[in-house]
Amino acid sequence: MGEVVLGARSGTEGHSILPRWRSQARRHRSLSSFGDAGPWSSLAVDADAQLRKTGPVLALPTDVPEDAPPVTRDHADRVRAVFGDGDLAARYGATRFPPRRLNRERRTLGTLLDDLLPGPRLDLACGAGRFGDLLAPGGAVTGLDASGPMLREAAQTGAYGRLVQGDAFRLPFRDGAFAAAICIRLLQHFDAGDRRKVLAELRRTVTGRSVVSFFDAGTLEAWRARGRRSEVRSRRAVPLAEFTADCEAAGFCVVRIARKLGRLTEHVFVLVEPATQAPRP
Repeated sequence: MGEVVLGARSGTEGHSILPRWRSQARRHRSLSSFGDAGPWSSLAVDADAQLRKTGPVLALPTDVPEDAPPVTRDHADRVRAVFGDGDLAARYGATRFPPRRLNRERRTLGTLLDDLLPGPRLDLACGAGRFGDLLAPGGAVTGLDASGPMLREAAQTGAYGRLVQGDAFRLPFRDGAFAAAICIRLLQHFDAGDRRKVLAELRRTVTGRSVVSFFDAGTLEAWRARGRRSEVRSRRAVPLAEFTADCEAAGFCVVRIARKLGRLTEHVFVLVEPATQAPRP
């Protein structure tokens, strides 16, 4: 896999590579439409200093073809602008996920993780790294996110073998690179077409089961939020049948689901596995 590695703790992988890293960063700056809003060069300097302290590796993906057309999505750009903010990243966990809420999510996710295969694992849209430690007992964890500030927060957890800044629509990994994966609190930001593209990339890079999540329209929380979301389409709640169709179109079948508080809360975890038949066009 073509990656340039920063901050390696042994050997010469992390030695004297910043000039070459920056030249490749300039070449790939346009490839992540759902990426960090800040300059790549400042990320290189900040991450290198941070990761020497915390251990995980930050890798710049380089195996996306140079001539690949940029992916442009207005809504993805708006999400990027929010989560690429350094101040938000620093306070994200405390403000969005107080202990009771976070523990409830971790417990619910944990009911599905025993069904994942051991081996290399991907935390897609890892954010500040809330779930990396739950994945780590089963294998080395790679965290990927579009936001540099979020990756720096994730590095503080010590749960990740490496952290990659990249685009969920075009994952910078070879086919079948991972045995298992999670993708939590990402897909609700997209319409059906983009959800299916992200799921198809997950299907391409993961050989076994994965856990993904979505916002279920058939819940009290989604019903109460429908008026607000009709004006600001920052999140999309969809019926379970529609999300199941998304998974099937991407080459997955739904094994089972896990809910935090029954039909009260909209955030639902879904265990999926590769379908035996080819995905529908």
